[in-house]
Amino acid sequence: TLELRTVDPFSNVVPDIDYRIDGGRQIGTESGTGIPVYEFGEDASTDTSGEKDYTNRSYGSYTWTLDPAEANYTFIGLSPESASGENLFTVLPNVTQQMQMVVADETVNGALFTVTSSADGTPVAGATVQLTNTTLLYDETVTASAYGKSYFPETETPGLAAETYDYEVTAAGFTTATGTVVISAGLESVSVSMN
Repeated sequence: TLELRTVDPFSNVVPDIDYRIDGGRQIGTESGTGIPVYEFGEDASTDTSGEKDYTNRSYGSYTWTLDPAEANYTFIGLSPESASGENLFTVLPNVTQQMQMVVADETVNGALFTVTSSADGTPVAGATVQLTNTTLLYDETVTASAYGKSYFPETETPGLAAETYDYEVTAAGFTTATGTVVISAGLESVSVSMN
């Protein structure tokens, strides 16, 4: 059994999220491209409880992606995180697998940092992202996920106050990166490339 859930960064249920899921056993490859073809693929939605269960699905690798038409949400990652990839996970034989897709509401003031290496574009896992505003006495630090993502605010609130914030990103083997982000009306995505 595969149990899928859609939640926000604070583990609150997010209902009725459209997504695409593909995977299971590989049954072949596309002619000419060699792209794998899997036994299962579906466009679907979680229900009003943010849930969707699949029974009798084969074991193997799956990709779970947010439907691009979900205009008010941004994909943050899967929980638990997978070593296979940002939106990939593996289902083992004879095991009930539970996965959560974490999404951020773009209408709520927040900041989503994506930290990558300038050398090759790979995510900088474990980077420390500090977001501050001295006027507001705001100072939070979040450790980036395996895919270089950090979401603010770290604790559940109505969202960040509309204001300009300073950020500092540090990671072993990289030069510290600094900058500012203006939060005004919704989620701000910040890409940080580290040297």
